[in-house]
Amino acid sequence: MTMGAAPSPRAIAQAAAAAELQHWRLRTLLVLLRAAVAREGALEPLLGRHAALRDTLDAAADAGLADLTLDDAIERLDRRAQGAPTGPLSRLRDALGLGADGLGCFVAAALAADDPRLAAFVDELHGRAGRPTRATLALAFGAVAGSAALQRLRGAGALLEGEQDPGLAVPAALWELACGLPPDAGRWQHWPREALMPLPALILPAALRARLEAPPAPATWLLRGSPGSGRRTLAGALARAAGRGLVAAVDAPALASLGAAAALLDAAPLLSFEPAPARRSPGRRRPDCPRPVSCACRATAASRSTARRRAASTSSRPTPTSGAGTGPSPGPAARSMRRWSAGGCRAGGCIAPRRPCRPTRPMHWRRWPRRSARSAGMRWTASRAA
Repeated sequence: MTMGAAPSPRAIAQAAAAAELQHWRLRTLLVLLRAAVAREGALEPLLGRHAALRDTLDAAADAGLADLTLDDAIERLDRRAQGAPTGPLSRLRDALGLGADGLGCFVAAALAADDPRLAAFVDELHGRAGRPTRATLALAFGAVAGSAALQRLRGAGALLEGEQDPGLAVPAALWELACGLPPDAGRWQHWPREALMPLPALILPAALRARLEAPPAPATWLLRGSPGSGRRTLAGALARAAGRGLVAAVDAPALASLGAAAALLDAAPLLSFEPAPARRSPGRRRPDCPRPVSCACRATAASRSTARRRAASTSSRPTPTSGAGTGPSPGPAARSMRRWSAGGCRAGGCIAPRRPCRPTRPMHWRRWPRRSARSAGMRWTASRAA
């Protein structure tokens, strides 16, 4: 007797995501149906107008919710969700601090996209072209709960609301992740946990390794170094040490929802900044980003992150040292190099990095010796006079 091949981890994760999506889709439809019945006064007229609702009741009966009221069925689904395995939607709920109704606001915005037959039903609940509006969420989940969930979902880029069109929509790339599908290569660059290099396998200086392994693990890592210095490899090792994968946004629209995508993928977000020399890059940590957040920037960049963080440099050059206050004061060029070496990081808890690469901007402010400047000017004058 031959045994079949064991399912791959990807297949297991997709099956768990599909089961979780079916659970939250059923719960959201029952909540919307409860609001519609309270408004209509009876269930039968709704079932006569929308055949898709009959399929919803059949799915509820198959889930063991037969002969229960809508309130009891929703309550039983909530009890089942407490002991269910964690999937993409559960991770998004935990990352944003949402409740069951808050996550239902996210699922309700994608119901008609999955089943166009539900568009007319959503429009009856103050929807717009099959998409729920603020009034829909207030009617189904309550005004306070709906507004709070909408604020967090919009802030994380998980819900889109147009200025002219009040309809709410879920970005298609995020909804694919919620369904357990692989991330779109045109929007996300994803490295699973198994594909990342473990932290003990990296060849690092002893001082830098001690900084990386010192508890407690910070919420944000600021990785400074030149291109090709291994910042992404180090960020992946830190993410793997935290039990997560790594994900980065490919384009600017995907960057707005990077935290939500990281939660759905169970990955740590990687942000890249390439500011000009002596410029600051806004590295403020979003509350929806799973930990740890890695910010990769050039060795001379500064960050105004308000989160507690640690900075590490991927350069192996020694840090230049100066005298102990004796001798002549350093000139403008030396003071400039000292600023470049410090990296402009002034937040508490930062570890001073090692010496980064030299500045690419020409140091035109460097002062030449007086005799050399005079002789150079005389030669220039002589050539002009000739």
